[in-house]
Amino acid sequence: MEQRVTGNSTQYIWGRSYFSPNYDFRKIFYDKLLSAKTFYQRDLIAHFGCVNAIEFSKDGSQLVSGGDDRRVLLWDVQSALRGENSPVAMKTSHVSNIFCLAIDSRKETIFSGGNDDQVIVHNIKTGEPVQYFLHHQSIYGISMDPFNDNLIAIACDDGKVVLHDIRESSSTEHFVLASSSSAFHSVYFNPSESRLLATANATEGAALWDIRKPKQMLLRFGKQTGVQSCMSVRWDQMGSRLLALRRRLPPVLYSVASTKPIAQFDHAGYYNSCTMKSCSFGGDRDQFVLSGSDDFNLYIWKTPKTCAKGNWIKSAHMVLKGHRSIVNQVRYDPNTNIIASSGVEKLIKFWSCSPYPPRDDDDDEELALRHSPRKVFTHEEYLRYVLMNGEFIISHDYTNKSTNEDPRMMAFFDSLVQREIEGWSSDNSNSSFVDDDSSDESSSSESELDENSGSSPSRTSILESIRTVKPPIGMVTPERKTQSNVSECSDDESDKDHNPIVELIAKKRSQLVKMAKNGQNEFHSVRKRLKLNKNDSIYSEDDSCRFNIKIRYGESSNASTSESDRCPVSSNSNSYYATGTKRRKNRVGCYKTKNFRKYVLRSRCETESDSEGCVN
Repeated sequence: MEQRVTGNSTQYIWGRSYFSPNYDFRKIFYDKLLSAKTFYQRDLIAHFGCVNAIEFSKDGSQLVSGGDDRRVLLWDVQSALRGENSPVAMKTSHVSNIFCLAIDSRKETIFSGGNDDQVIVHNIKTGEPVQYFLHHQSIYGISMDPFNDNLIAIACDDGKVVLHDIRESSSTEHFVLASSSSAFHSVYFNPSESRLLATANATEGAALWDIRKPKQMLLRFGKQTGVQSCMSVRWDQMGSRLLALRRRLPPVLYSVASTKPIAQFDHAGYYNSCTMKSCSFGGDRDQFVLSGSDDFNLYIWKTPKTCAKGNWIKSAHMVLKGHRSIVNQVRYDPNTNIIASSGVEKLIKFWSCSPYPPRDDDDDEELALRHSPRKVFTHEEYLRYVLMNGEFIISHDYTNKSTNEDPRMMAFFDSLVQREIEGWSSDNSNSSFVDDDSSDESSSSESELDENSGSSPSRTSILESIRTVKPPIGMVTPERKTQSNVSECSDDESDKDHNPIVELIAKKRSQLVKMAKNGQNEFHSVRKRLKLNKNDSIYSEDDSCRFNIKIRYGESSNASTSESDRCPVSSNSNSYYATGTKRRKNRVGCYKTKNFRKYVLRSRCETESDSEGCVN
């Protein structure tokens, strides 16, 4: 018998549409998602600091969240949608910021990791910790094996991806799947083939690994050499496509079998650089991709219907506005078609194309404030505010347990984004896929806020930077502070309309597009140099950055060369070769293009017959 939702008829119909197993509303919700012009918002308010991690349970009935307040909160989604902000807190907190979470398929265990170099295993029923896994540096990503709730993969700041079996002792030697000189920001099990994992690395980009071949990269997605910074990877439900989020570049979609992107997703206001963000698929069949942005918005793009390589999606299907600072995390639940997002603010937002039931305790004025734009502060205004209040380090002391908006934190990130954009140019990365880590300030809000980090601005530097203590518009002096729950932001509509972050992104627009397309142009440049036809295919051969081009001649586009027919590759790196089968002579020829990039490997024809086919 169907269990009715208590309350009025609107609540009953709403509850039935979201949660009843006797109704399948996925198609209806997808059609709404496709045609919706706006989304309904519901705020989940319980955290005392930035919310850095959110994850739905497999069935969508629960949401787990964590952040700068070091607490792990478990939400009942149905109650949260009704406006009941009553999550259950796990009994053990972290020592520092939480960066990542996972929940097993049985909804018995939560895994949390963060800046205190440990993974805590929480029992959901009791709230008690059942195990600890200690590491040497911060934990940035956790992924559950889709077929084994006892196996987790950990992405670490020390450049390792480690597998843990929670049935074993925490003192058991770690199984190291991947090792790098730079941090791994994300790891994700393939949902169809759990022996395959995707990773996001700070300098090596997105890559594919096999548990059976530890420390041997199977595939590096995108550019095969140079530095590229990737902060998040996400498989679709079938495990055939991989979505990757890169620093300063649009989200990119790959096929599991190719290093070339299927599509890149762009929009005029989208920018991702200053904080650690994640991406997500959306829709009942992953027809959408989602990502937050430094311009305070959440972007939704439609995926291309064809798998042709190199699609450039120049505008988003929808831009969700409602956050008042940077949006870092986004998750989509296919069971309820709900989008969850979080970031610098102390709240989590639920987005739906269907209305929520009204809350009895809703304050219209407070809701309007939370969902409205605010004054965006310049770097100079942030410095004046810090000097004026004598707060040279933004503390992570959450003993006051305040869920009110923190104007200091908002101003800090406003300043951070603007400084990053102003100080960056495409020349810094040689117009390539980024990234010099000299300006890397992306580890949530911890990097410049914690007094032990060593990177907070000193009193001397602030005093030297400020020649006036004129209060910035929208900031209040300590004497003028009140006990109001309303955020200390300017109500001047002209101030709200003026967003210097959006203006700075617009100024960098052409450079960002040029840099994002550089990866595609790499392949187009090869085609032009070797005079290839449009049916000729380019592919990368392995993880050591070797390139081959399979050239198909004649009427049959299926002709190809075998492994034994390809010219061997040597270690010298100043030439580029392609191998192909000529229809007329039916043998392999090697074609050289001089001085194609510095990193391309030279190929030599060893036999006399092959040498005759080489073009100098």
